[in-house]
Amino acid sequence: MTVAHATRGFLRLDDGRLIEVDRPQLVGRSPKMEGVVSGDLPNLVKLEGAGQGVSRRHLAIHLDGWQVYAEDLGSANGTTIRIPGRGTIELTPGEQVLLEAGALIDLGGEVTLTFEVRA
Repeated sequence: MTVAHATRGFLRLDDGRLIEVDRPQLVGRSPKMEGVVSGDLPNLVKLEGAGQGVSRRHLAIHLDGWQVYAEDLGSANGTTIRIPGRGTIELTPGEQVLLEAGALIDLGGEVTLTFEVRA
């Protein structure tokens, strides 16, 4: 049986793809789940053509109610998030940052994603 999930927003990748954020996301060159996963299984977002600036498992997107959080997974080249009106945040591994509409997520200076919310 398939259970419908509510959309919290979308990730627009710089290659034009639009990923619905209706469950956790795992983003990287070759994302794989590790360890025991409880709750909803994450959507694996493979960044085709990404170079070594992007780690295999670079970024996780977590959901908490209607809130959406981004977490750097200990990537080699880091993650920065530019939130409109609030400036740029450089994530430390394991730190979760609340995403707002229009947030620009930079993965290792190589790939960008934009968090979009539609009314």
